Amino acid sequence: MNQENQTGLKQVTAKAHIPIILYLIWIYVAMPLAINPLLSAAGISFSTTIGAVFGNALTTLLPLIIYCLLARQHIKVVLPPVSLGLKNALCIVIVSAAGMLFVMFVRLGHFSTIIHGSTPTPQELPGLGAIWIPLLAFGLLTATFEELWFRGPIYSEYKKHGVSFWKIALLTGLLFGIIHSGIFQVSYTFVNGVIWAVMLYYTRSIWAPILAHVAGNSIFILLNPYLWASDYSALYDFLPTYVLIIGIAALVTIPIAVICMRKLILNNPREKEAPASETKLFAVGYWAVIAAMIALAVRFSI
Repeated sequence: MNQENQTGLKQVTAKAHIPIILYLIWIYVAMPLAINPLLSAAGISFSTTIGAVFGNALTTLLPLIIYCLLARQHIKVVLPPVSLGLKNALCIVIVSAAGMLFVMFVRLGHFSTIIHGSTPTPQELPGLGAIWIPLLAFGLLTATFEELWFRGPIYSEYKKHGVSFWKIALLTGLLFGIIHSGIFQVSYTFVNGVIWAVMLYYTRSIWAPILAHVAGNSIFILLNPYLWASDYSALYDFLPTYVLIIGIAALVTIPIAVICMRKLILNNPREKEAPASETKLFAVGYWAVIAAMIALAVRFSI
């Protein structure tokens, strides 16, 4: 907890870093060295849809439960269930949709340049019949699990210690980014993490980042060209046009998203909170954690 200095002001101590340090040890030491081998021996593969959801629950939902039990924090404090309201919800969905359209444009554009000039194969694609599986697994469950952890205990623990909001947003965004793979994915998930922390801060509701994450993932799944082409030959033929359509949609919706984000902030005003003073040990630890996460992102993304 916070300590008080001679002036009576609370100070943020290095104890605030304990949950995030333990989490990094969990996902980068305990999971790969102990948990994953045991699951593999039991025949559970993270490459399958069910295995991926189960693995995500282990990396996010289980730490949430352990945190609430050990910290003796009431679940409503860690995950504030404040109602969003229709206007806030609509703004959040539009912001997420625009962001995901831009991400898809960049990713699909890169993929289009890779396959250009290659020989298409007759292999069949999954089609729309199987769309409910990724929507349920990744659009709803995975997105919800991740928000319950990253915008839950990690966010609330630093807030409880009086750390400034932007430092919390940077840290939670980066932590969210590094659990993904590839420099591009780490980059845009980091930005998403920061934006979703802003949404949580102003709405005071865990439903804001959950809705944003579910909307973004669902849009990515629904607009995935693999679901709309019968085989790779058809995908090869229409992908350049599809990329152009996605790019135009992103160009149109991004300015609207900026307006919606501004409205979300103005509709949920907050008084500026004076952060507690930080001890030197906390400050050194903060930037050490940031540096460690960047190093891990580079190490596992290249």
